Amino acid sequence: MGVMATATVVARLVFGIPLGQLADRIGRKRVIYLLTPLWYTSNLLLAFSTGPITLILYAALQTFYSISSGVTGAMTLELVPVEQQGRWSGLLGLFSPVGPLSDLVAGGLTLQDAHTICEENIQARLEAGERMRGYKVGFTNIPVRKEMGLPDSTYGYILDTMVLDSGGQFHMSELIAPKIECEICFLLKAPLSGKGLAIENVLAATEAVRGAFEICDARIKDWQCPYPDFFADNGFSARIVLGGRGWISPDKVDLLNEEVILTREGVELARGRGEAAMGHPANAVSWLAGKLADRGQSLKAGELVMTGTLTPILSIEAPAVYKATFSTLGVVEKKFV
Repeated sequence: MGVMATATVVARLVFGIPLGQLADRIGRKRVIYLLTPLWYTSNLLLAFSTGPITLILYAALQTFYSISSGVTGAMTLELVPVEQQGRWSGLLGLFSPVGPLSDLVAGGLTLQDAHTICEENIQARLEAGERMRGYKVGFTNIPVRKEMGLPDSTYGYILDTMVLDSGGQFHMSELIAPKIECEICFLLKAPLSGKGLAIENVLAATEAVRGAFEICDARIKDWQCPYPDFFADNGFSARIVLGGRGWISPDKVDLLNEEVILTREGVELARGRGEAAMGHPANAVSWLAGKLADRGQSLKAGELVMTGTLTPILSIEAPAVYKATFSTLGVVEKKFV
């Protein structure tokens, strides 16, 4: 990394959580008022000198201001103390999208860099009190993935604060640029590990399945970034909404041909079938198990796996009720305001 990129990463890692705690205690607006002079100071410093010390001071001061004002990137936002996530979530709409993290690093982020950023941020959230619930797999529609120029699918972590029930309202102000997907969620009853698992292996380890929405969100402007940045931003994972019918045994569902119709205010937007997720939703679980194995990890009993969208990824237009009607798995709905 260059001096500026290194300074920025270090400053965000060092100051992210303490400043988040300060803002939560005394109020975000008050912190912004206190730190606005620092923002101007940092710009003045850079105007007079571009030496290493000045760049580090500049990055530190900018980090203080950006964490408080919400003009931040993926690393900073994930470091907000999430035992206070409920109180912070309503403020997330203040956050502005930023350019790719790869732009901060000479030659761009490596995949290893991106995994490290995400894993350390998730660990910080777990230590702050959130609980692990599972994973999401993204870009499982192979033709769409290839059209976007992505070399492979992606994955991200799901924590307990990200899981919602069907029905009720969701405030768009909690996120930046949310989009909606219709998916089949797996609940595991046994561990899964290793590469090349067959569909039968996955189904044997599956307790039940459920219709679901994934509400994706990107801290990166226009969702445009190199492949590693998807991992740094936790696979663009934001929320999931579990269907109202509950969990159904996988042997009661034709997962390959399970159909879903997505509507907005009763008007059909899209429809799809289970085969859209890597040819079979269980293939997405197998893919995930293999990728986790590459990092010395595995899927555990009780974890959820969102297996990828069966419908096009669509921007959410509020206010409106979105409803996904599955042929067997029932209905998922949420009013976005």
